[in-house]
Amino acid sequence: MPWPGGMARPGDAFSLQPWQRLILADGSFPIPASLSPLSIGLHPSLARNGAAAVSEPFAVRLATVRRGALFVASGCQAPGGGMGTTVTGPYRAKVIGNSLRELDRFLNLLADEVGRTMARSAADMGAIRREHNTANKIRGLRGRRGLASPDHDRLRALGRSRDCMVHCDGLVKRGDGPDAAYLTLGWTAGGWTQGVGTEGGGSGAGCRTTGEPPAGLPLLRAGVGERIEVTRLSLIDVGEFYLAAAAALVALRG
Repeated sequence: MPWPGGMARPGDAFSLQPWQRLILADGSFPIPASLSPLSIGLHPSLARNGAAAVSEPFAVRLATVRRGALFVASGCQAPGGGMGTTVTGPYRAKVIGNSLRELDRFLNLLADEVGRTMARSAADMGAIRREHNTANKIRGLRGRRGLASPDHDRLRALGRSRDCMVHCDGLVKRGDGPDAAYLTLGWTAGGWTQGVGTEGGGSGAGCRTTGEPPAGLPLLRAGVGERIEVTRLSLIDVGEFYLAAAAALVALRG
């Protein structure tokens, strides 16, 4: 069977574009006992952080983040449901919002496994597990290593965006704060469009046709009273972000 978009064979996976790594995680490659970086994370940094030595619970959590990221990048529908589309229907916003919520929960559970390697006692581990806000949990774990948490604001923005989609059908009723006129979304203006296709034929503002995004590409915003727009490119962007966040958690393991 040909590889999607003329992509390389599995042995060349780490030279692929981000969207190609997401597509490769389609469930066709079961996790082997050796827990190769290709099978559990599809992110180059995993190969540099002892991925083959992780515990079984850790591997399961990491694989779950991977599958969740693929589902989101597939338009919140089963893989093969349409390479250039997102889920449709009267409850589209709620479905996407709930899918983003589940993906964030998967990352939260992976953070618990990382926290297990850092916890000083059972009570300390309990405190880590009781933190249900993923952004705050990851910031806390990084703080134990004396590290900053550069993706904290984006994780918080994703939380506000998905809550708006679940509870308000994507209609922005308040901004980032009580007096803010805009809600910062958790995705950028593009995604990785090469070989994927878009609802608008790839000609929309901010669409890109090359691999990695420009450094510092800003997150999109929606004004109060506007409806959040989510395209397939938005969801690919989010999927890749969560893969990168999972890889960063791998690097924190004690």
